[in-house]
Amino acid sequence: MENKINYPFLLMVIMVTSIIWLTGFFVFGRPAGDNVAENNNADSLSLVGAFGDRTNSYQALHFIDANTGKQYLEMYNGGTSPLYKSDFTDAFTNLEPSEIQLYWSIDQSYFYFLSGSGLDESTLNVYDTRTGEKKIELNDLVIGQLPVWSDANTLFYQKTYDEFSNRPWGAGKGSGVSSVNLETLEITNVHQATETDDYFIDRSLCYSSEICTLRISKRYVENEEDWFNYQNPDLIMTERIL
Repeated sequence: MENKINYPFLLMVIMVTSIIWLTGFFVFGRPAGDNVAENNNADSLSLVGAFGDRTNSYQALHFIDANTGKQYLEMYNGGTSPLYKSDFTDAFTNLEPSEIQLYWSIDQSYFYFLSGSGLDESTLNVYDTRTGEKKIELNDLVIGQLPVWSDANTLFYQKTYDEFSNRPWGAGKGSGVSSVNLETLEITNVHQATETDDYFIDRSLCYSSEICTLRISKRYVENEEDWFNYQNPDLIMTERIL
């Protein structure tokens, strides 16, 4: 089960929040490179979100400074001392606190979240869990589509192809499947959209948002004009290819 409730951690959150409110005192964690946050107005920090991975190995707290509007993410790995506190103001731009949801990779080495980049596209933001370092930002994802991990360092994602506008849904863009290796940051276009072919990640049998076996299907037509007969199942066909 994902996002299990960690009662000791929640108790710690309540205690830390109480200390901030009563004394205006906040203990910052050890530096995480250039990402470490500096803030002398700890009494103005408000806790707006708390996230945990499915094994409760890591917990992240999301704070907003009421005076400056800056946003911070503080990562814990058990205990009460944070691994780091990082400024996520730019990363969370144009996102309401209620829209922010963190997810973790297979072995919790990375955490990630979606942000909006358009009416029909999302941006995938991937970070190193231990350091808070941003690993990669991937644009042009099909809106709201989370990635699927094939191993600890490789994720697959569904992306849009702007050069096509002949599909009968949304802005008519095509979709394909790409992957990225987070050790090398090499991006591979595994299946690219064409005038007649779309490719998508089938999540119908996923156990949860994070636990999912990679399945790829192809949606296609024989003639380009057949896209507009989408109510006819004989013209728009689907075939599982992985």
